[in-house]
Amino acid sequence: MSGQRSLEMYKAYQAGAQKLDYFIIGLSAATFAYVVQQYKPHRIAGFLEGLEPLSMILLLGAVYFGLRRAERVVEADRWNFVALKCNEEIAEGEKVLSTSVTFKVHTTSATFENREELSAYIERQKRDRQDAQRRLLKLNTATQQDYRLRNMSLGAALVILTVHRLLVPYF
Repeated sequence: MSGQRSLEMYKAYQAGAQKLDYFIIGLSAATFAYVVQQYKPHRIAGFLEGLEPLSMILLLGAVYFGLRRAERVVEADRWNFVALKCNEEIAEGEKVLSTSVTFKVHTTSATFENREELSAYIERQKRDRQDAQRRLLKLNTATQQDYRLRNMSLGAALVILTVHRLLVPYF
């Protein structure tokens, strides 16, 4: 019962986090489009003239890192599924091995001619699980880095745009 509630909470969290990510990507893209539309190309002669192009570059970076993060989250979900599926196959195979004494070994996913085939299958599943867990660790690190880069790019761009809009009329 508790596991079901945890699963529901995780699904709600994941849906909310995904919506927030897409909102931030959309905000970055819309702000980039607005700034590009309002921009009038001119020679950059000083510090203030360079702020607006810099903010466009940062906004484009925020969109890029946001999309890359979203893609990596989807890939992490896929590898998480692989790891969980391997866990289920391993648990079922080990249960069958401990209880079965017949020549043919049956599991819900396959039939094996003998116990050695099932044992080899379990070992393959363990290797696949380890591979999935390694990939998940790498993706977790990369996703966190994309998260930081996206937020820093967006934050810096918004600050630079605000400073530019406030200071340009006075110079």
